[in-house]
Amino acid sequence: MNRATERSVFILIIVALGGLVAGLTLAFTLAARTSAPTQEIAADDIAPPEVICALPSAAQTPIVEIEHQTYKVGQTIHFSISSGTLGESAWVGLIPSDVAHGDEATNDAHDVDYAYVTSSSKGQLTAPLAPGRYDLRLHNQYPNGTEIAHVEFVVEGRAGKRACELRRKH
Repeated sequence: MNRATERSVFILIIVALGGLVAGLTLAFTLAARTSAPTQEIAADDIAPPEVICALPSAAQTPIVEIEHQTYKVGQTIHFSISSGTLGESAWVGLIPSDVAHGDEATNDAHDVDYAYVTSSSKGQLTAPLAPGRYDLRLHNQYPNGTEIAHVEFVVEGRAGKRACELRRKH
């Protein structure tokens, strides 16, 4: 990288951080082609830049939480969705862990149980009758959505009287 490019990149970083470093004095040296000495610029003197890119904050990222990491077949799974903004057709699906993540249509084709949800929502699903590894996967919308969060858990045991009753209801 030549000195002029280095200067451009450094200035871009200063401008991009301008609104974040108020009160800090930044110093840099201009490219070797000029005879200008080291320049000092107070961050307060830099106008806030236009947004170059926006990174999601933790407050925007939804989280799916469950009470346990292990459930018995047929047991109720209580879950909650915290933070984030969800659309009107957001949903949580109970899906075997070996199903590929990401595509809402694929998850929909493999869900064992599901529930529509909203931001800061609480709900419940029923653990499957087959033991194994499962996920609760949160999707931003139905249809044509995207999986945006998940949590994995294990279902243990074998179908007992309660599981047989559930099977007859479905």
